[in-house]
Amino acid sequence: MEAIMKKLIHTFTAVTAAIILLWGSAPAAAYHHQAPEKDIVDTAISAGAFNILVAAVQAAGLEDTLRSDGPFTVFAPTDEAFEDLLEALGISGEDLLSSPQLATVLLYHVLPGSVRASDLRFYRYPETVSGNRYKVEIKWNWQSRSRDIMIDDAMIVTKNIYATNGIIHVIDKVLTPPQNLVETAKQAGQFSTLLAAVDAAGLTDTLNGPGPFTLFAPTDEAFEDLLYQLNISAAELLADPNLPEILLYHVVSGDLTAVDALRTRRIETIAGDKVKVRLRWSREYRRVIPMVNDARIVDTDIFTSNGTIHVIDRVLLP
Repeated sequence: MEAIMKKLIHTFTAVTAAIILLWGSAPAAAYHHQAPEKDIVDTAISAGAFNILVAAVQAAGLEDTLRSDGPFTVFAPTDEAFEDLLEALGISGEDLLSSPQLATVLLYHVLPGSVRASDLRFYRYPETVSGNRYKVEIKWNWQSRSRDIMIDDAMIVTKNIYATNGIIHVIDKVLTPPQNLVETAKQAGQFSTLLAAVDAAGLTDTLNGPGPFTLFAPTDEAFEDLLYQLNISAAELLADPNLPEILLYHVVSGDLTAVDALRTRRIETIAGDKVKVRLRWSREYRRVIPMVNDARIVDTDIFTSNGTIHVIDRVLLP
């Protein structure tokens, strides 16, 4: 009996030791990453999908920067993304490489530090090495049943390519640095009446200035609703002596994100009056939506070179 017990104990000990050995070694194998041997530039060259990006980096004189210690996080557009940009702009690759804005565009793709894809959710408004910001959004993709990471309007298609001096995330579009409030509103295509009003009120130079400003921007549809409610024409609105005051009621001194605005709650505008920013449950949309006074904020945090735009569905009246 004693011999049998000793044999059982010996067997149990051996099995336990094996389990401990496997338990201890399996995670190490699972989480082992081979140390990268190439810097960001050489990693991009080796990949073979970033020929235009590499040529642009070299043409802009940024190769030494991206070979330095860093670390950097690079959102790298593919050759296809650059080809789409060239076609949209109607320019050649040679035009791109000789552009005086090339370095500015490229640096808009670079963050200081190494930021893994899983950590981007903590960087809602990351700041680039050139001081600009963009918006990071995590969107559910019903087709792939996975979460897409969006940087402005570009999607990360390949995550976490490690280099000796940072991380590369591959994106499907070339990111373009923001312009000022007025130019950004023009490009959006839904603020024609607002821009006409700003011009009529003599405020274009103000909103083209250094700022920074936060603009609650009513859409064209919002202005159409106002004209209908007041039973006036657009021409009558643009000739209204109170127009500058109405427009400045939409402008806040300082650069406020949506989160900043919600925290502040009551915000003083350049007109001197305050607007109230809050969250409200919408039965129509069955969700909580941000509001400024009685207007819904339908899009947030459109970053420009001199401030931030939040799109609203009603014209605010002092």
